Amino acid sequence: VSFELEDIRKFINPACSYCCDMTSQFADISVGSGRARFRGWNTVIVRTDMGIELIKRARDKDILETQPIPPDSVNNLREAALNKVRRALKNITMLTGSEQDLGYLNANPEIRNMLLKKLLEQ
Repeated sequence: VSFELEDIRKFINPACSYCCDMTSQFADISVGSGRARFRGWNTVIVRTDMGIELIKRARDKDILETQPIPPDSVNNLREAALNKVRRALKNITMLTGSEQDLGYLNANPEIRNMLLKKLLEQ
C-alpha cells in the first residue's frame, strides 16, 4: 500500500513539526524512504565504521541490495534536512515566543549549537 504524503499529512503527529533531526544525525545508520525517483528503495546513511561494517556484512550475505545514490540526490537530501531544521526552529520559536528559548533544544547546548551552526554555514 502506498500513500502520497499530502494525502496523509493531517495524520502526522504535531510534534514532528518541532523535530530538527530528519536523518537521525547521531545514528550509526539511518534509513528513510526514497523519493519518487527511487520508489521501492530506501536511502541508507552510514556515519560510522561500525555502520559500514554492518552494511558490508548484510551485502555479503545477500541480505541487502545496494546501489549508489546520485550526487544530486545527496544534495537534495542535505537541503531537505536543512529545511527541516529551519522549519522546526521557526515552529519552536513561534511556540515559545522567543528566539532565545528553543524549548527541548535548551536541554542540550551541544546539539543546539550544532544545529544553529549548520544554519549559519548555509
